[in-house]
Amino acid sequence: MKLWIKTQDKKRIMEIDNITMKGGSLKFVNQQYPFGVLLGKYKDQEKAQTILGTIFSKLNSAAGSDCVFEMPEDY
Repeated sequence: MKLWIKTQDKKRIMEIDNITMKGGSLKFVNQQYPFGVLLGKYKDQEKAQTILGTIFSKLNSAAGSDCVFEMPEDY
């Protein structure tokens, strides 16, 4: 199963295997991108945590299939 995410700025579609949250920012970090690639930035940590939970739920419901997610705008 692969997770593909379209970044909030709509400039990248990336295969993701690790998401980190710091404050209101969600980033993809790995050996190729040790400082991270910003997936989305939100007004606060609570909003970012909600988005992270949505991604997790979508992965759980994918049942072994590839999963595609578009990072929402901050509203």
